[in-house]
Amino acid sequence: MNFDWSVVGAHRDALAAATGMTVLLTVATMAIAVPSGIVVAALRLYAWTPVRAVATAYVELFRNLPLILVVYWAFYVLPIATGLGLSPFATGLAALALNVTAYNAETFRAGIGSIRLGQLDVALADPAAHRATAGARAHAASVRLAAVDHDQGHRDRLSDRRT
Repeated sequence: MNFDWSVVGAHRDALAAATGMTVLLTVATMAIAVPSGIVVAALRLYAWTPVRAVATAYVELFRNLPLILVVYWAFYVLPIATGLGLSPFATGLAALALNVTAYNAETFRAGIGSIRLGQLDVALADPAAHRATAGARAHAASVRLAAVDHDQGHRDRLSDRRT
């Protein structure tokens, strides 16, 4: 099989622009989805029961919908149903942020839930330790565990797309 690499060179400006847009969408999506995921995870863990149910429904809905369906709905159905037309960039950003927020919320919730109560007890047992120190230790442990789970979740989603 022969590839004609001259096509790549001829369209290098478009490819560079597309790469820049991909990086911009990635950074903007994570800037929205990480803090939103933390908030949704906290709602799922600590909120009043009806609020917890809404947060759980959000996570389950957007984790189970294919991303292409969310993008399609946001780009074609939303303007017809509401009259609200967004730019292609804003539409893509909204769809990605909704999807990734749901995945991040579940990852953070699992990371927080994986901290054993004994770790917090040990932190509080030190007479010189204050609540902030105990919270910082528990937070550091949850971030470490959530980061590992988050990375594995992305690997799992990528491998699912290839099969």
